[in-house]
Amino acid sequence: MEKEVSIIIPTKDALPLIKQCLLSIQRNTVGMDYEVIVVDNASKDGTTEFVTGSELTLDGKYIRNKENKSFSVANNQGVSIAKGNYLCFLNNDTLVTRNWLVNMLKVFKEEDNIGIVGARLVHPGRGTIQHAGVIETASGLPDHIYFNKPMNYPPAMERKDYFAVTGACMLMPKKLFDDLGGFDETYWYGWEDIDMANKVKELGKRIVYEPTAVVYHYESRTSGRYLAESSNFGYYMKKWVLNKA
Repeated sequence: MEKEVSIIIPTKDALPLIKQCLLSIQRNTVGMDYEVIVVDNASKDGTTEFVTGSELTLDGKYIRNKENKSFSVANNQGVSIAKGNYLCFLNNDTLVTRNWLVNMLKVFKEEDNIGIVGARLVHPGRGTIQHAGVIETASGLPDHIYFNKPMNYPPAMERKDYFAVTGACMLMPKKLFDDLGGFDETYWYGWEDIDMANKVKELGKRIVYEPTAVVYHYESRTSGRYLAESSNFGYYMKKWVLNKA
């Protein structure tokens, strides 16, 4: 049976984070038919018991890997069983707020030629911006605009087109994701979202930041997050920057 949105959350050894993430979805996601798919990269901390237990009332599915399959592989696994017309990729170290997903989805209904929609991400406890859109610098590299500005910084309160949005919270049509072949599994925890943005833009699709969708994001809490940063960067540069120089 089709859903409006499939929310896909990879996780690994982060029980306190995935617990508060899922409970925030349960409390604050209203006005649509959605499912949650948790892809567990071999957690050993009680994640399985919590996700499959009775505390949650979410319409959910659970995939458990025997080893760490990375961000890109885990998300692609989630998509393989997703029933949603739209896919929302969400990090496990997030807390969503009221109407976050409704406000992202409405961009597709109010605007034309949309490929991806992103949210306003805020540092918990600091009240500053973590993400309000990603720009492309003169060197061809991505950078978060308005990083560490106050969360209600006026320029960040406008819906805008950007070069990219972060994969910590992004929404796109499932058909588009499938047509593009999913996330490039060459990457290991990093640059997959910017890679996807490039593929979407090659099709002439727009990438839009929606400020009324507010999500708190602890940022980079996955163990081993930066282990392959050098190889990820080199692969991205060769694929998207140097070949256009």
